[in-house]
Amino acid sequence: MSVANPFRVESIDKIPGDAGVFKMFFGKKYFIYKGKSLHLTVSNFAKQIDRELRLPKEDSILAKVIAYLKRYPVTSAAIEVLMTSDDPLAVLMAEFEALQAAKEDPECLNVSFDNTAYFPQWIPQKDVINFKKKLEGKILRRTVPKDVHLRNYLEKMNLSKAKVNQIVEYVLKRYR
Repeated sequence: MSVANPFRVESIDKIPGDAGVFKMFFGKKYFIYKGKSLHLTVSNFAKQIDRELRLPKEDSILAKVIAYLKRYPVTSAAIEVLMTSDDPLAVLMAEFEALQAAKEDPECLNVSFDNTAYFPQWIPQKDVINFKKKLEGKILRRTVPKDVHLRNYLEKMNLSKAKVNQIVEYVLKRYR
């Protein structure tokens, strides 16, 4: 059974068939994703939204979108193409950067802001490996200061805050 009129996407014919990253707007709210063919990916999302409006899935990447659409009377989506490229690594990096920029934005309806867990089959393994290597430095530098693990270890030993600070200072002076 085919869906005759799935969730409506404005100007769907103007969306390129290239690989890239896009924002799908539902009023002011939006969802960020990548696709091998943006036109086909958006079209499939429209069908999936239509299906999940009738039969929601809790573990779906569209869970927040569906909850929002059930609550507010949005009947169509607009698409903003963020970038197009034939380079899968560039697509992964653009999606990562867009997700990181949207992480604190209450208007973003993405369930996850980490695109390192799932890679579609159209992305070659060499690009997945290169993507993970590129992110290693970015993610590790951004997440925690280097002394956090030492502090946590010392605090588990039931040392006072002053003693922990004193030991960390000593280690930082002598061993870095």
